[in-house]
Amino acid sequence: MSFLAPAGFTFVGPLGTGSVAVVARVRRGEEELACKRLLPHHREVPAARLTLVREAQCLELARHPALPSLRGVGSDASGPFVLQSIVQGVPLRALKASWGGQIPRRLALHVGAFAARTLAELHALSDPRGPIGLVHGDIGPDNLWLGPHGRVSLLDLGGSRFRGCEPLVLDGARGTAPYLAPELARAEAAPSQATDVYAMAATVAWLLLDGEAPLARIAHEAALLAEVGERGIDEASLAPLAEPVRAILRAHLAFEPAARRADLEALARALDAHP
Repeated sequence: MSFLAPAGFTFVGPLGTGSVAVVARVRRGEEELACKRLLPHHREVPAARLTLVREAQCLELARHPALPSLRGVGSDASGPFVLQSIVQGVPLRALKASWGGQIPRRLALHVGAFAARTLAELHALSDPRGPIGLVHGDIGPDNLWLGPHGRVSLLDLGGSRFRGCEPLVLDGARGTAPYLAPELARAEAAPSQATDVYAMAATVAWLLLDGEAPLARIAHEAALLAEVGERGIDEASLAPLAEPVRAILRAHLAFEPAARRADLEALARALDAHP
């Protein structure tokens, strides 16, 4: 991978590539950081550039231990970049793959409850001006990481929302199917704390179920997006789960927003109480 480290840094190695940006490990002296840059075809796209601005603003505003810390921003011959602390751990998708697609039940329950409570903390953040109104915008197995001591971190804040932020118009900035809410898949609503809760519940269901993609019957991304928008998550995929976890997940994953429960603490308590 070709990656230009910012001036004063040396390239150490790749960390990941998404649909809009690439992240690499860079070093300056004894310090290693994560450097996020836009992919070449996105560098001059205003909405794509806004995702980096959005991520930097969110990290600076939130300053929560479950998020990376902002270490710097800049621009050079390869376009804008954001420097942030490196999160220790593994994404939940890699964690599940390492267990052959079936995470031990107690571990999955712990991770799900910890992740739900962490998201609740982020949603409740405030400063002297009042509630921050933080919305992650893309909760899913790739952006939730399990770190040391069983703690969960949230990465990739490019699609976040918060008090006073500019509207984001980049295509695909609604989340990732099948974890995004149906109204987002249909482009009838903007990401919100309520749709974050839906995505967290979908991720918890994925954690508890066997297999890599048990929530939807369709593998093709565009068709999956249409399926989620028209029908929501395949409820039959939840059948292997025991009550009351299955019941509370169904309540959080109801197709109609008005019928949907959005209580992260209730979800966490149900996971805690599962035998």
